[in-house]
Amino acid sequence: MMFAIGAMCAAGLSQQTLSSTGLDADMEKLNEYIQADKTNEQSVETLYADLQHRFSVMKVRVDTLSSLRHPSARL
Repeated sequence: MMFAIGAMCAAGLSQQTLSSTGLDADMEKLNEYIQADKTNEQSVETLYADLQHRFSVMKVRVDTLSSLRHPSARL
């Protein structure tokens, strides 16, 4: 009986050690994922702002060219 209790305690200690090690690794991976997600979000926001600026510049150029081709249309 004592052997069984000792084996259960040893198994419990072993699982707890493995569990805390596993949790640390999982937390590290989770933090890496969160940081990568933040970086990707910032990249998407930067890309969107750049595309919006380029579209605005292109729209101004098209309007300018259109007014040069058809001066009466400006009125």
